[in-house]
Amino acid sequence: MVKSYSILRSPVIPAGVATLLVFILGGATTPRFLTGQNLENLALQTSVVAIVAIGSGLTILAGEIDLSPGSQVSLLSMVLATGLTSFGLSVPVACLIVLTGGIVLGSVNGLHVALGRVHSFVETQATLSAFSGMALPFKKGSQIFSVPPDLHDLLFGESLALAWPCGSPIICLLVAFLFVWLHV
Repeated sequence: MVKSYSILRSPVIPAGVATLLVFILGGATTPRFLTGQNLENLALQTSVVAIVAIGSGLTILAGEIDLSPGSQVSLLSMVLATGLTSFGLSVPVACLIVLTGGIVLGSVNGLHVALGRVHSFVETQATLSAFSGMALPFKKGSQIFSVPPDLHDLLFGESLALAWPCGSPIICLLVAFLFVWLHV
């Protein structure tokens, strides 16, 4: 017997309704809340978290858990900023280094879990601490300012009238849906 699926029974509906209520209440109580500038600021502030959440969601769908994405973002952000400010790397080269670093850090977890049979909770808890500790020596834990304008243009620029930070999570979400749909 084939089970019928109703969108109304989806576990996503309560979260969607809660988000809609927040926007309705925010718009009703604060005149600037629903302005284009504020909505763009919200999208900018949540874009990195959204991308990490999409990747984490895929990990959870696979029956595992990864606790280390936040510390990976921290470490790779410091690598990017240090490469640009201290070593004078170009933005494309620094971004390529960071993407390669992300693949390496993720592969460490994946290989230990898949081949080493280490439970994903234990493995990623350990790498969370390790990656966080590795990020501290960069600039002695302080913030890095004055990155090149090219990086700002890349991160906050627009393409097809959509700011990249707003569009990046959408692209990641579409890729994730495709990934799940194809059962890759």
